[in-house]
Amino acid sequence: MNSGSFADAYRTAKPHNRYDPDDNRREILDDTSEWSFLYAELLKKALLGADLGSEANELNIRYRSWVLGTYQRKYATVMQELNEVNEADEAEILCVNNFLSKDSFNTMNACMMELWPYAVSDTRVPRKLIELVKLNLAMSGVDAPKRLAELHEKGELLDLNGHVPRYISEQAGPTTETDAAIAALGLSRLNPDIVTLPSPSYFEHSFERSRNSDLIAVNHRESRVRGLQVKTQVTQADREQYEPSLITLIDGSSDLDNTVSLRIPGKTAHRVVQWPGLISAHTLLEHKQPFRAGYETGKNVTFTGWHQAIVKAKLEARGCTMRTKSSTIKAGAIVSSRVLHDLQQ
Repeated sequence: MNSGSFADAYRTAKPHNRYDPDDNRREILDDTSEWSFLYAELLKKALLGADLGSEANELNIRYRSWVLGTYQRKYATVMQELNEVNEADEAEILCVNNFLSKDSFNTMNACMMELWPYAVSDTRVPRKLIELVKLNLAMSGVDAPKRLAELHEKGELLDLNGHVPRYISEQAGPTTETDAAIAALGLSRLNPDIVTLPSPSYFEHSFERSRNSDLIAVNHRESRVRGLQVKTQVTQADREQYEPSLITLIDGSSDLDNTVSLRIPGKTAHRVVQWPGLISAHTLLEHKQPFRAGYETGKNVTFTGWHQAIVKAKLEARGCTMRTKSSTIKAGAIVSSRVLHDLQQ
């Protein structure tokens, strides 16, 4: 769709945050609402024709400072508390799931913020930056399948009927979005004018739910844009709900192959289970080496903290793919071709 028409379809207003009794979660969500709104305003102005590369860089500097300071400090406390959540407390689980859903903007934007200056200007995004962003996303997305694999090993993932606990299945969305973002970044390989971003503020939570998007693919040079709505499994109701002129649906099961077949405890039967994070895990495993060109290799190699983090993430990824074949190339081709087609509509 034409960028100006797309921008005009969204009302400029901050979405309402549901009250959360936990101070740290509430404060993170309140701050996130402010940052997300600033990115939404930046994007809307760019969609209406402005070239805002410098403004995007300035916003990124301020956002990065918040992420590395206040956000990381409070987020660490929140994650520690989540390990102690009572799974039978439905009100608490509802708040936790709401937090994880709203916080997905930070999870992705912290990895993808360097793309904003290219999305809101006519400067083409470098291929090396795309690969770095994909790696960052994969490192953040591997936590979910790691947790699923640990629960499965303990025999706590499936009940005797082959069902996954509801609180686990409801938390699949944010990681599926991360996997979809990795796949959608393949668009930039086909056309370096196209940049994929996490949808901010009222683009993600529109007053018209039929226009909600999790990701946005932007071609500033040609004034084209498309919203991407990611589902763990797309239903007929989803196809009827979202506006096809604005939104492209991405299916975590059929498009990303984020499923595994597991044996039901005490039975010979198997059940296909949603396994968000498979794209992230396989992306890490396909990353050739954590060394930059010119660095020494072999027994005497010196690892930086960044290299160590990659190696650690790759080791975690190896244990949570459940012997599945990689679908990174297939998923990238499916998502990229669909969005590329829809961008021209």
